[in-house]
Amino acid sequence: MNFPIEIPNKAYKYRFESRFDDIDENFHTNQAVYICNSFNAASDVVRNKLLAYHTNFGNDFNLSCITDLHSNYYAESFEFEMLDVLTWQDCKDNTLQFLIKHNERTLSYITATISDEIIVEPKL
Repeated sequence: MNFPIEIPNKAYKYRFESRFDDIDENFHTNQAVYICNSFNAASDVVRNKLLAYHTNFGNDFNLSCITDLHSNYYAESFEFEMLDVLTWQDCKDNTLQFLIKHNERTLSYITATISDEIIVEPKL
């Protein structure tokens, strides 16, 4: 899976710092941190009703809508680095895209396919 060359203008940038607890035994940021912060970025997009996604998720992003997840790792990051998650939804389908970068270096590319049947009403 190759990461996209062009990032859409509607993409949202979520910034986070890699912390001590995020570091693995090789002194690199654990890849699970990239996925977790990608979902934090998705929550920001949905809660703030930003244009990066076209699907109506209601008031918050619910992980249960994900039917498929792919993650590619390209480079490592280290403790206390500021990292960016760029996220957007492909206009052709239900794929959410997450590109994790440190400065201009791509670290990871994640795609999450979401269900066609998202229920936005709260359960009673």
